[in-house]
Amino acid sequence: MNPGSGSRSPYLRYASYRLEELFTRGGDSWGSRSILNASLSLGPFITAGRLRMALREIPPLSAAEDKLISSFANRRESAMHLVLKRAARTWMRRNGARDAEEEVFGYGGRFDVYSAKADWIAEVGHSNVDKLAYAIMKPTPQRFTLVPYQHLMWRTGKPRRLLGIDFVWDADLGPDLAAALEAQRKAGR
Repeated sequence: MNPGSGSRSPYLRYASYRLEELFTRGGDSWGSRSILNASLSLGPFITAGRLRMALREIPPLSAAEDKLISSFANRRESAMHLVLKRAARTWMRRNGARDAEEEVFGYGGRFDVYSAKADWIAEVGHSNVDKLAYAIMKPTPQRFTLVPYQHLMWRTGKPRRLLGIDFVWDADLGPDLAAALEAQRKAGR
């Protein structure tokens, strides 16, 4: 099967929709935030094994850090988003991305957390799937981690370990994805 062929098997649709669920808002009815609707083009590459996802464990912040960071919540960012962002930044720094900072502009938009030296993006919550597509199409390799919304504490009040999803792709996927998105654009989808 050719990943760029546009085949619409039920499994491809399932992969596309499941990917889009990771990158869209939940019950607030915003729907997809994708401009390119890249999830439709990424689905075949997932099915072909050229784009893979790996779970990563992210250490939680302490309860005191959670409480302090949550106090900065506002209309633009929820307390959960702020806490997950800080946990992602701390985790990235512990894993060699010492320059990781929050709210940084880069190739493909503004990122929740970004390290220029490690060329590592971390997005929190329901991000735009186009950011992943741009990371894949970037001329130099890049690391992309999504930290979905999740429970921060156990019922006992103890912080939970957090999960991140690393997206890993074949080195030659960028040009193929660009061609698939262009074909999708020309088809008027």
